[in-house]
Order: sequence, then C-alpha cells, then structure tokens
Amino acid sequence: MTGQVYASDYQHDTPTYLTNAIADMMTAYDDGAGRTADYTELHTGDLSGKTLTSGVYMWSNDVLINTDLTLDGQATDVFIFQVAGTLNMAENTKVHLTGGLLAEHVYWVVAGTVAIDVGADFQGIIISMTNVSMNTGSSLVGMIYAQTSVSMDAVTVTKQ
Repeated sequence: MTGQVYASDYQHDTPTYLTNAIADMMTAYDDGAGRTADYTELHTGDLSGKTLTSGVYMWSNDVLINTDLTLDGQATDVFIFQVAGTLNMAENTKVHLTGGLLAEHVYWVVAGTVAIDVGADFQGIIISMTNVSMNTGSSLVGMIYAQTSVSMDAVTVTKQ
C-alpha cells in the first residue's frame, strides 16, 4: 500500500476524517445524482463496446460493461453516470478515454454495488452509496468513495 488508508478503528483523528469524508461524499453523490440527464436508459444499461460523448447519463437499473467502453471528449468535458442499480465491469475489459478526456472529469454515481472484475481497467471517480469491489489484477485511474465498504485484492489505484 502506497498512500493513505483510513478506517474507523485507526488512530484517534481518523474517525473525524471519516465523518467529514462521508459528509463530503454524500454532498458529491447528491450533486451528481441530482443533475438533469441528457440521456436516459441509453442502450438499456449495456455499455459494452459503445463510444459515448460528454453528458449526464441516467439509468433506473443496472449498468454492464462486458466489452471495452470508450469515452470520447476533450480535457474539459465532463461525464456523469447516474446508476440506480449496480455497475458491473467484466473480466479483462477496459474503459478507454480518448480525445484528451481526463479521468478526473468522469463521475460514476452509483446507488448499488460497483464490481470491477479480474484484470479490468476502470477510469473515473466512483461515488457509491453501498460498496465497491475491485478484483485481482484490476486497476483504476481515479478515486473511490463508498458509504459502506471498499474491497480490493492485488489492485492498482492511481489517483487523478
């Protein structure tokens, strides 16, 4: 582990940091989930093999990424994905950012579980109301915020 890890039973300042972080996460979640959608129920939640441009996307159910997904935008473009269900990314798949798009401008606002399978490469900031799991050999360029838990097994997370 390189970086910082916080848990409720760590040193005396950590619970205060976590309380503040959870409040900030809830503010970010409410902001992202409250944005007006440009696209609703696109591809009935199956983003496999798709190329998307910037905007706010909303699904009232689960979202799947079973083959590579491409997000195409400029460095200042913003993507917000509002997912009322779960977000599942299949084994050895990738989220590609093209056109200069930065992972720090891609927000995955998910009410349910986020599951990134073995060897998958994910991009963006995950804000989950429940839990996030990253399986062996998966990677993320971005950040993870989860209200319940984050589980990782031999993964790489690069903050952006």
